[in-house]
Amino acid sequence: MKRFGLGTALFVLLAGLVGCDGLKGHLTVNSQLTLKDKKGKEVILAKRGTRNAEVKITGEPGRNQELEIKTKNDQGKKITVKIAAPAGVILPTSNGEFTLVGNQIGQTVDVKGTLTSGHHDSESVSSIEACTHVYRRQVCQQQPRRDRNGAIVLDRNGRPMMDNVCRTEDINLQGRREIVSHTSTDSLAGNLTLLEMGTSNVLAAFSGGKSNSYQVVEAKGPCIIR
Repeated sequence: MKRFGLGTALFVLLAGLVGCDGLKGHLTVNSQLTLKDKKGKEVILAKRGTRNAEVKITGEPGRNQELEIKTKNDQGKKITVKIAAPAGVILPTSNGEFTLVGNQIGQTVDVKGTLTSGHHDSESVSSIEACTHVYRRQVCQQQPRRDRNGAIVLDRNGRPMMDNVCRTEDINLQGRREIVSHTSTDSLAGNLTLLEMGTSNVLAAFSGGKSNSYQVVEAKGPCIIR
């Protein structure tokens, strides 16, 4: 059975918060707070309780990074709040913490966040999968000989002269083989705290996460044709 190292295994790296999908979770509002949406319009969240939300970070570390919060206002309308990271502040995309001060980001709240990434491998298991073995063979046929003009060449008895013409063709044979594999899961959890600017008074808090599972093949047996 052929074994594979990490260099040949199917290994998916955790993309963190950068990309199309952010962390999906819930925003819990404890006290009334005012945020500015992506158009600079003030949005007041006064209704206490929990609402669905998604958080992600866009841009490259240290360059045009933004913290994006998607949720709904008190009337149930979707809103998007984008907070640009001040110069010198790098927002993490895997493990790390950050603090954004309200008067530096154009908001009336301070924002604190933490990100924690994880990785888990299941136990190795053996299974049987379908496989294909390509068998190459030479096939020969008798064909009439032809001249430059495409006419069949005849011998002195008036019969077509024959040539043995060979070609190689591939035949796909279906079989089964044993594989040893395990399931790897990458996870990312995030928490945001929105505080009254300059205080430790928590106005709202977000908690969410995401995970990605994939199969890692450790070894493959020969393809057995039956």
